[in-house]
Amino acid sequence: MRNFTVLAAICAMTLTGRVSAAPLNLAHVAANAKWVAHLDLDAVRASTVVQRAWEKGTTKHPEAKNRLATVSAMLGMDPTKDIHGITFYGAGYGKAAGVMIIAGEMNSERLLGLAKVIPGRETTKQGDRELHSWRKGAKTVAAIFQSEKLLIIGASADDVGAALQVIDGDAESIAADGPLGGNIPPGTTFLLRADGIAGAKLPCRAPVVKLIDSLRMVTGESEGTSFFRARLEMTNRDATELGLQAVKGWQAQGNLLCPDELGRKFINALRPTAEGETLTLLWNAPADDVWNALQNLEKAIGQKMARRQKHAKAGGCPLCAACESGSCPLCASHDEGCPCDDCQKPQDKTTKSVAPEEDF
Repeated sequence: MRNFTVLAAICAMTLTGRVSAAPLNLAHVAANAKWVAHLDLDAVRASTVVQRAWEKGTTKHPEAKNRLATVSAMLGMDPTKDIHGITFYGAGYGKAAGVMIIAGEMNSERLLGLAKVIPGRETTKQGDRELHSWRKGAKTVAAIFQSEKLLIIGASADDVGAALQVIDGDAESIAADGPLGGNIPPGTTFLLRADGIAGAKLPCRAPVVKLIDSLRMVTGESEGTSFFRARLEMTNRDATELGLQAVKGWQAQGNLLCPDELGRKFINALRPTAEGETLTLLWNAPADDVWNALQNLEKAIGQKMARRQKHAKAGGCPLCAACESGSCPLCASHDEGCPCDDCQKPQDKTTKSVAPEEDF
């Protein structure tokens, strides 16, 4: 647990440098892309939640700074400010293909030096640049520096070479007014856009996926307000109405089950609308409330883990229903072992009979 929290503190530090935003650059995405995702680390660093997480994490675990300094020395760059954004895109679905583009201030010489120790690494020329590739199990990984500011990593040398041509301007990129183009709201931290979903061969077999033609989604924070926006183009109007009713049903269920007033406030802040074949989801909340909700969640998880540890030390069952509900007497006193019914009764491994529907 301690190692996990130290790692979390390091991650928060990595996301907290203050630099100009690095939104999605459409000129870096190939024209044949079917989906694109982008993580704007500069926008993440500027968010209220991450700033506070950094302050809390480094105060609680000051040793994280030393570990981060070690990582920085090894990489030859400072991850708290030198990585600006990461873009992912692919020309298809359901297969190990596509590329990742890392934008930042990188030390290519240092990073390539580290790559030399990778077993089976091979190098080939792409113009005046070196493309590096190696096997990772049954899969191939390839990488090339387009410049000191852009690193391209892909599932094959062909994918990386094609991405390099796009960035160099030797191949077409996606259109600004195309299915994957369009406006990016200020403060966007994560963006996902996908087209041609319904007709794609996807590993996910959920029937609902076949009802979605395209998807656009963003999350972020702007002027102290956290936001989530999604727009789904469905295959027909009936699918749109089904989607709307599903979201409203989830909201109703959430209001019934959520014990926290702030949580219910978040649930009710979601505004779903349907028009024609378009389903739109809009959500906004003060960033201060998001931070408070995360603090409540952290506290609840800590209490749950503490109860399980008490059970484990006393020889009781760490997953009993009473402990899960917070009503187990062991939480107050565990000198005599776990006295709850689930832990005291013999464990019956036989299949229990199911009462008829009329028995209620």
